[in-house]
Amino acid sequence: MKTRTAHIAGPLCLITREKMKYIIGISFLILSSLICRSEIIDGPANIRIAPNGLILFSVEDKAFVTILDFEGDWYRIKLEGWVETSGIENNELKIGIELTTVTDQKICSIVQPTKIDRILYASENKVRVQISGFIYKTNIKNEILNTIAEIDTNKLRPLIQYYLENEFEKQRECGVRFASYEIADIIPDSSNINIYLWVFIGDYRVKYSDGSVYLNSAGSVATKLNAVKYKDSYIIKSFECPTSGDQYGETMEKIFPESTRDKLNKIDHKQLERQNLKKAEDYYDKIKM
Repeated sequence: MKTRTAHIAGPLCLITREKMKYIIGISFLILSSLICRSEIIDGPANIRIAPNGLILFSVEDKAFVTILDFEGDWYRIKLEGWVETSGIENNELKIGIELTTVTDQKICSIVQPTKIDRILYASENKVRVQISGFIYKTNIKNEILNTIAEIDTNKLRPLIQYYLENEFEKQRECGVRFASYEIADIIPDSSNINIYLWVFIGDYRVKYSDGSVYLNSAGSVATKLNAVKYKDSYIIKSFECPTSGDQYGETMEKIFPESTRDKLNKIDHKQLERQNLKKAEDYYDKIKM
């Protein structure tokens, strides 16, 4: 079996507060540039428990999945989506329920009880889960969707916020996470919407002694998000960040156009840090009420 996806080589680490008071640059992210790609379904398409096996669920046309490996003409794929907690029983998705995107767009319908591989995030009434199965090779599109020239940033911004706070880097059990960012450029090409931005992500906690909010761990980094148009909204597929150390300059030039690098250099990183702290303080003030 062979792997089609570009997997993350190691964990994305946040610098602890004890090690560094202020984090400027790219130290919290990676030892190498990371890209995690998705494939697009040519569907609707049936996903099976095994090659030619029982149908587990049906995936919508143009939905995004990740190919894990393959057996002959069959690909083993995984996908992620949101489901009501009432749609889960004994760690399986019930027949007839639907997985949706964060904007409630249908991803797939469950045909047979389907085992949940991972629970990625849980809120009061909904759970974000990962499921997997086998799909025939002809149900994978050979070309990435074209993007539109006119981009609706009002729809993009909440998706960026959600992606940075929930999917960009694994949440540690060390506080509540908030992200602040400033977009330097949005440049569409024939296959992607390339979003260039500076990101500050922090995990915040409250001191028991006086109730003040403090930054427990954080990261600040230049980032490229790769998005595509999907129906009347967008999907953020992947991200890229420069490497740390000696290769920082080289990877910055590789990922970011020169004009974009100039704009990134003008962004006030400390202002993003202050914005993030304000979000955390407002959050903790509300839960005290």
